[in-house]
Amino acid sequence: IQFDPPTDADPQSVTQRVTHGDNSVETMSLSYGRVRRVERPPKIVDGKEVLQSPLEYSYEFCPEGQSANLCGGYPPGTEIIVVYDPDSGITERYLKIAGEERLISRIQANGVETVFEYDSKGELIRSSIMYKGRVRETFEYSTSEAGNQILKTSEGVEEEYSSDGTILFHTTPEG
Repeated sequence: IQFDPPTDADPQSVTQRVTHGDNSVETMSLSYGRVRRVERPPKIVDGKEVLQSPLEYSYEFCPEGQSANLCGGYPPGTEIIVVYDPDSGITERYLKIAGEERLISRIQANGVETVFEYDSKGELIRSSIMYKGRVRETFEYSTSEAGNQILKTSEGVEEEYSSDGTILFHTTPEG
């Protein structure tokens, strides 16, 4: 990791460069202690390097004294990190709780949104796919006694997966 010091032109910003094991370099521009954009290394497509647009970061805050109803149900003091990828058109929102970030929604370029819900231990318990404000599909997640992941759809289909992702059971509402 290498930091370039602030310049006289922009004394509130610093640039951080991270060189990865494959020698790709990721550049982050930090301003006021917050990441504003992340430049990504080129990706290889058909043997050619293709430049990727920088990821764009923004932040949402629920001010102290504000009603949770006005903050999407989140308590005052909540911070949400928004990451936009201009290449794919995908926007992801992360809820920051006790220094940990959890993906709470992903909006595709076509407007399809997936919303993620977690229990008090931070385990994913539900995801809903929405379009134009309507829930189109819901998935519920749990863990079996054997420690396997269980997925249940809103139509009642239930599937159980091993730790390596192998499907063990597929049960329809009819049995």
